Amino acid sequence: MTYNEVSHYQDDTVLAAQLNALTQSIWGITVLDGAPSDYVPFSMQTENEIVANVCVGQFDVVVNGIALPASMIQTVLTHESHRRKGLIRALFAPVQAHVANTTGRTFFTADQDKIDFYQQFGYQHRPIIDYFRWQQTPTSVNRDTLTTVKLLNEQERLKFEDAARHRTPVSDVFGFENKPWLLLWFVRHFLSANLYYWEARNVYLILRIDNGRLDLLDIVGQRIPGWSELLPVLPVAEATEVRSYFVPDKLHVQADPVYSETDRFFFDAAFPLPELICLPETQRG
Repeated sequence: MTYNEVSHYQDDTVLAAQLNALTQSIWGITVLDGAPSDYVPFSMQTENEIVANVCVGQFDVVVNGIALPASMIQTVLTHESHRRKGLIRALFAPVQAHVANTTGRTFFTADQDKIDFYQQFGYQHRPIIDYFRWQQTPTSVNRDTLTTVKLLNEQERLKFEDAARHRTPVSDVFGFENKPWLLLWFVRHFLSANLYYWEARNVYLILRIDNGRLDLLDIVGQRIPGWSELLPVLPVAEATEVRSYFVPDKLHVQADPVYSETDRFFFDAAFPLPELICLPETQRG
């Protein structure tokens, strides 16, 4: 069987539909839906079907207080009928050449059972923090200051997208700025019901209530409020476990890290290692 390598086709509707068919068949999601040029697919095609793929997303990250461009490996998958043929291995040559010609550094997360596979390409790995947690006793609660964002309303959607483009990183230890395309994709596909607006601070909160637990997934704004400032507007009505799915350095709160039992953080020699490795929930590609 003959395989053809195709790449940089995010604006090609035919090839994009083929990749979406692959991701739908395996993960049940669509990855190319008007994707920006910062999300570049590298694929193997046979006849009229994409059967293996690696995407490279380009981001502006902040690591230990330093802003720099970096690439994230994403959307690595192969159709079941075409596995164990070295297709993903073959794609990493053009993927790494692309990174060398653009940002010059790479990071990503993957299952820990992929350690041996990714080490062959020179990637190192470390444990990754899934979230930080602490117990919170309620103070005075004023929920009326948070409003649900309705993304189907064009005015509200455009306002949120503008805030995302001009956001400050939620963490200076490991955060993202300027290029919000992955954040917007996550919110559009999975978190639209979890998006709230705090008008008094012009800040968007992405949060989830789960069996009395409060999950802070991301904070989007030009200033990140501290925890004592946030607490009165959050739905903490009784003693609650709070989880922050990003490094809470700007919240100024004492929290315990909880490490992932399944995932690892991978990076190349050019990527500076954060003091604490925890990707915001909305940037986990």
